[in-house]
Amino acid sequence: MDGGVYLDEEDCLGAELFASELELLVGSIKLRGRLDQVQLLELLPKLAATIPKADRALLKGLQKKCEPAFTEMIVMGVCTTVRRLIAVCLTRFYMYGDIIGIYSRVHSLQ
Repeated sequence: MDGGVYLDEEDCLGAELFASELELLVGSIKLRGRLDQVQLLELLPKLAATIPKADRALLKGLQKKCEPAFTEMIVMGVCTTVRRLIAVCLTRFYMYGDIIGIYSRVHSLQ
């Protein structure tokens, strides 16, 4: 075994890439007719891990893109594990990004 350096995908790529991938997954619903929850199980933990590391100004923009996607997924009906991962991502967005949006988002989900 060599003494090479190993980096996690989350450290190299960043939240912008994972947020864009989330948009692509949700956008593909219209083509496929359903949401690929296996891909979400891979993507959402990566997004959740990168949120605390992202710049606050960038995070606010990503939050505006991701919140509607999360809402759409919840309304469509996803499994419990995916719902928990969505809750983790939303919680981290509100902790590190903009908390004001929480009121309108909760109201839209009621």
